[in-house]
Amino acid sequence: VTIGDDVWIGTGAMIMKGVTIGDRAIISARAIVRSDVPADGLVRATD
Repeated sequence: VTIGDDVWIGTGAMIMKGVTIGDRAIISARAIVRSDVPADGLVRATD
């Protein structure tokens, strides 16, 4: 896993093996990240 600068990762988020998260991305609480996230990207949990 590679995490860029100024990334926010919420409580309980899961980031899978091999994922790259770009600078300033936001990962919400309980989100599951299975693929790369671009810079300034947003990943939200689905209920």
